[in-house]
Amino acid sequence: MKIVLSDKFKEHVESKDINNITIKYGKSCSSWSGSFRVPEVLKKKPEAIDEYNKHTIDGVDVYVHKGVKTTKENQLTLRVRGFLFLKEIYVEGLDLVLS
Repeated sequence: MKIVLSDKFKEHVESKDINNITIKYGKSCSSWSGSFRVPEVLKKKPEAIDEYNKHTIDGVDVYVHKGVKTTKENQLTLRVRGFLFLKEIYVEGLDLVLS
């Protein structure tokens, strides 16, 4: 699995002194088109570390839950979005559809 950090993400984590990121699935949701999983990106090390694969990229430890599935490109991209001081880290490339 390849993990890419966007330039804005790198700037954000450096300015906020963030060293650990955890990527996992949150709760499942359903809609008229089917069920999907909601991704969670946390700014901390996971508690059950043995359930995660650790990737260190540019000084940031990224913990990806072993149950996470990627889209066909097998790549996750971490990005930041927001306005002024309200910023959110999000991930692209997760397979959200429940089988």
